[in-house]
Amino acid sequence: MSNKVVTFQELTADQQPYAGGKGGALARMFQAGYPVPDGFVILPAAFVDDAVAPDAWSEVRTQLERLRSEDPGAAFAVRSSAM
Repeated sequence: MSNKVVTFQELTADQQPYAGGKGGALARMFQAGYPVPDGFVILPAAFVDDAVAPDAWSEVRTQLERLRSEDPGAAFAVRSSAM
């Protein structure tokens, strides 16, 4: 598990404050078994200045590929939380 990009399943209680309100809530509901589509959170450690670091961007692409492999027609929503 990375400290930059984590799935809803992987997000820990310690990481919750860094996930933003929406990301943290979706992860908690996913972990509790509510019908929340699978997803992931890009944590603040993924950013250098205002850009996504190259290693974090690679992790984002890996997660998108994972989600698409499970559902090739998947649609995505992006939510941003300023810290």
